[in-house]
Amino acid sequence: MFELTEPRQPHAFGTDKSAALTPENAADMRILGGLFRGEIRQLCFAPGGALLVLSGRGVLRLDPDTLAHTGHWLPTHHVQHVHTCGEQLWVVTGDRVYVANFGEELPDPVCEIASQWHHRFSAAGRKLAVVSKRGAIVIDADTRETKQFEFDEAWYEALWHKSEPDRAMLSPSGKYVGVTVGHSGYTVVWDVATGAQKIAREHTESMAILDDTRVIKGEEYQSSLVDFHTDEWHKGKGHPSFGDAVVHGDRVLAADANGGFGLLDAKTLDVVAQLAPLTKRFGRVSGTVCADFNATHVATFAGMDGVLRVTKIGGETREQHDYCGGVEGLSVSTDGKRCGVFREWGDGQLDCVDRQQQTIVLVRDKSGDGLTNAGITGDGKSVVAPLGSILRAREVHVAAFGSSEATNVHKIKSCCHEFVNYGEDCYAISTYTLQGSGYVGLHRAGVKRALAKVKRDKEAPWKLAVGHDGSELMIAWESATEIYDKTKRPKVHTSLPGRAGAVALGPRGYWACVYKGQELTIGLPDSQKCTVELAKRDGHSSPRLAFSRDGGLLFIGASDGVLEVRRTRDGALLHEVQLHSGEFKGLQCCGETLWSIGRDGTLLFVGVPVA
Repeated sequence: MFELTEPRQPHAFGTDKSAALTPENAADMRILGGLFRGEIRQLCFAPGGALLVLSGRGVLRLDPDTLAHTGHWLPTHHVQHVHTCGEQLWVVTGDRVYVANFGEELPDPVCEIASQWHHRFSAAGRKLAVVSKRGAIVIDADTRETKQFEFDEAWYEALWHKSEPDRAMLSPSGKYVGVTVGHSGYTVVWDVATGAQKIAREHTESMAILDDTRVIKGEEYQSSLVDFHTDEWHKGKGHPSFGDAVVHGDRVLAADANGGFGLLDAKTLDVVAQLAPLTKRFGRVSGTVCADFNATHVATFAGMDGVLRVTKIGGETREQHDYCGGVEGLSVSTDGKRCGVFREWGDGQLDCVDRQQQTIVLVRDKSGDGLTNAGITGDGKSVVAPLGSILRAREVHVAAFGSSEATNVHKIKSCCHEFVNYGEDCYAISTYTLQGSGYVGLHRAGVKRALAKVKRDKEAPWKLAVGHDGSELMIAWESATEIYDKTKRPKVHTSLPGRAGAVALGPRGYWACVYKGQELTIGLPDSQKCTVELAKRDGHSSPRLAFSRDGGLLFIGASDGVLEVRRTRDGALLHEVQLHSGEFKGLQCCGETLWSIGRDGTLLFVGVPVA
């Protein structure tokens, strides 16, 4: 039923051993250790030949021949892009551009420009091209000048598809700059010196400016070349890995999202070196291409497999795993010895980590239906894998940890929306359909029939929480957020108006929810409540909540990656820790250690160092 990879050793650092988490020592909480290196967002070869990996919360420096880590750079600002700039580096944050040396403090910014990490920028020599809403901006590191290139207004207004550009391109000489937008978009190229528009083509999704004459759009086994001086269209050679293109000097790299590449001569497009991709998978991360090259090496990243591959031109290829991307959920056994990291909702994969055996096994679905929100039970002995797309019949398969065959199967009416593990071998799942009823089921791994069910007509259960002792269930429905006594069928004992964006339960009587991203309400066992206004944070995601084991602390994973530590009694903010670059995808307390995972792919252990 399931496809299991060969066990491999996880990348682990530090420890998960924490002293007691109390309001008195909350200010001492920090990152103790972690698993996974984080999702790779960009690869870049430094001037000296080292490979720079923009991953997780910082920039790693690797030896390209051995993949040994030789440095880790975590500037104060969240880095979104890194590009070579002569013997230095362009470093782009959310609103500033710097020129810096690896590992050193960032100097004063060259300029202030708003940017997004998913936009593609391009560098040539000491110039950097970035995307703007109506064109491109070229920044000169030597003069510290910025030059704006904007679309002809009449041309832009006449476009059938008016999306903002998502890629900025510089020719290797730096003489020409261009932008393009994907999905039946357009390509525009300007002369950097004069500002003259050389070409403006609709329905042309270019990948790179090859040289001072041609723009290239790659396809499997064929490429399209546009002469931006004459506007003539030519057919060229292609390559199976033409998902993206990177140009340096007289070579062009055709790369795909599964780690394959073709290194081509920029003039003839003849193959200089190539590498086949890993097995093709589907999902959001699989659409992201990360690749770069220099005179001696080519580096590519296969997002769905989390594998970095570096090939010595004319030599061997080395691989490094556990750059986990597309994270959607985390489930930890109550003893902290096993955990499951779920990736890519809809085409999912589950990383099953056994920390005692020091192994990771990746679980995929053989049938082609796809996993949705899989995880492990609270005792760590079972894997719970809901299967089935929105259009097919859905089933929940339960298998022993490390086994490929299910020992228990039960049907659900829709795909699994959320998975929460608790107690011993127990778990809760929620489903909903667009025109049907929402459903939450409380299950035990070895039992086909649900232990308890909660249904609501034509309302989706958006968020779930289960109390630490398993006796309470909290559901954020469309019209209300309700807390159920699970020991009584279950029965509602607290009802709150409206749908909460985040919910949490602690020891019996402790609950918390967040409305509109900022309104925090905490409930206590004596039926008292306190309401706190949270600070406004960057990002659009809902926060994640978790209680300490004794209920004295409430942890809030904010949308900008900051962990807030608050006293439960009055909601007072005691401490803040920067954990992730962006939103949290999982937050779970295990004993006296807090486990946290973000969309950046880093899994961290947070606590107070043991004396």
